[in-house]
Formats: sequence, C-alpha cells, structure tokens
Amino acid sequence: MRDIEKAIDALARNPKSVKFSELSSLCAEFPSLSWLAASPDEALDGIRKLVGEVLEDMAAAGERPPAPFADRKYSGRFVVRVPPEVHRSLALAAAEEGVSSLNRLVNARRGAPAGRVGVASGNSALAAILTHP
Repeated sequence: MRDIEKAIDALARNPKSVKFSELSSLCAEFPSLSWLAASPDEALDGIRKLVGEVLEDMAAAGERPPAPFADRKYSGRFVVRVPPEVHRSLALAAAEEGVSSLNRLVNARRGAPAGRVGVASGNSALAAILTHP
C-alpha cells in the first residue's frame, strides 16, 4: 500500500483553473484522468484518490503503472525539426548575437545556462523559444 501512496504523490499534479470557476487537476502519466472541484485542495485530493484507485486496479490486474515523469531519466538533448526559413532566421540571430550555436541561442533565450532549459508555463516551450525577440 505504501508504494501506491508514493506513486500518487509522484503522479498527481497541481490543480489548474478552467472555465466556470472550477479547478481541474490532472495527471500527465494518465492523460485520460482529471478531477474538477471548487477549490485547489479538493481538486488535488480528487485526482489523488482517482489515481490511487487506478493504481490499485492496475495492481490487481497485474499491470505495471507508468513511471512518474519525475523518476524518468532524460538525456538533456532533444531534436526539433523546423522549416528551413526558421532555421536560417535562428542561425542569423545567433550570429548577430555572437552566439556560437543554436543550442546556446535557445538556452540564452530561455534565460537558462546551457543544459538547464526550463519548461515554459502557459504555452509551448518551443513557441516561446522561437518567438522570443
């Protein structure tokens, strides 16, 4: 039972506002799950209980739950395909800013040291990188 509680802590996410003055709490590892409530605490409690029930059902069926994103290993490297015009524009911006690589440009535009790019909140991280002046 302690493993399920640990998994719930790792999988449940903070509530986010949605229309109609309700809050929605989500679990990225289980994209089909959500919980609506009037307060952040109720929304978080609701998704935690729902994820717990799903984990118990999976355990009973002998299924393996997904690993929490926080426990997954990442290389720190990603490849993004963009149209040639965007690539040219970014290469020019890097040259004009005296940056030696697109990787350094992306990190500089994100305001993070190389290897420490954060996730943009409220919008696409890629869109934030490509549209930053």
